Amino acid sequence: MDHIKNRPTFDAPPRKKEVIEAILPEPNMLEQMSPWQTNFHQIEPGAMQTRVKARSGRLLSLLEISMNRSVHQQGSAPPDTLTFGFSLSDGDFRWRGAEMKKENFLTFGGKDGFEGLTDRAFHGVTFSVANTDLEILAERLGLPIDDRLRSSGIFDPAQGPDDIQCLTEKALKYLKSDGQIAMDVNDEEDMLATFLHLAADTSHHKDRCTGHDRTRAVRLALEFMEENAEHNIPISRICEAANVSLRTLHRAFHEVCGIGPKAYFLRMRLGLLRRALLNQDRIGGVSDAANQLGFWHMGQLARDYRAQYGELPSQTTGGYRLETVAHGS
Repeated sequence: MDHIKNRPTFDAPPRKKEVIEAILPEPNMLEQMSPWQTNFHQIEPGAMQTRVKARSGRLLSLLEISMNRSVHQQGSAPPDTLTFGFSLSDGDFRWRGAEMKKENFLTFGGKDGFEGLTDRAFHGVTFSVANTDLEILAERLGLPIDDRLRSSGIFDPAQGPDDIQCLTEKALKYLKSDGQIAMDVNDEEDMLATFLHLAADTSHHKDRCTGHDRTRAVRLALEFMEENAEHNIPISRICEAANVSLRTLHRAFHEVCGIGPKAYFLRMRLGLLRRALLNQDRIGGVSDAANQLGFWHMGQLARDYRAQYGELPSQTTGGYRLETVAHGS
């Protein structure tokens, strides 16, 4: 497992890992395909199926689960992890005796375990990360881990629903049955960084940086981005280079550039790719030019590129000539 601090390189071709998928006639059979310990009891009568998808990366393990009957859920998450989850169901349910809503997220605790009562058509996704790996990443991002995350309960984030939607969409993308979308350690770090930013307790951790500090942080971050534009650098590295927390860096970039640091860095790298495509004769092809800039997910690259430039990378043609326009006297 990559322990973040000692990673030798920023970039490497991501490894495609198999998505494990199963339809279980009995929900406690989840223990046979994962490190979860469960003691589920079906409450609502009727034929029941439990659909499960699972995928493990270097830092993060993802689990998608759906059940078509009301279930009393008890058990414990994978040991020595911090595990959190989001509901994808339209209805609410109860967790530790409290009402869970779609704009909240769940924490599963450690040895104390979890307990909840879910309605029919339950659908959710969970994220598990080793405690030590999350602590290292949190330190590098300057975002302390709220102690409440270590116990089972409902968390009402201060950051709003956008980060929740972002996390769930990314998880479901990596859990597609065909398993074609590779998930590298930078993708995992970015998901965890989004979660830590989402879970940050803004009432106890104020941003005390001055305007001068934030301007300096943007300058240092941009210098680091320029020096490493051929790599898909995780946000934690950029925070380290700028010597500020993730929250401060987000605020600084929005003040100066109008967008966040990751969005800025992506657009910088897309711009370099576009220049390369406009200046080449296509002998090497789009994939070679993209790989040289650390783009390995060609499907995601196509979507990002089209969103930025209104065309696919394959539609960007080289061989442009600069022409002067003569003006009459």
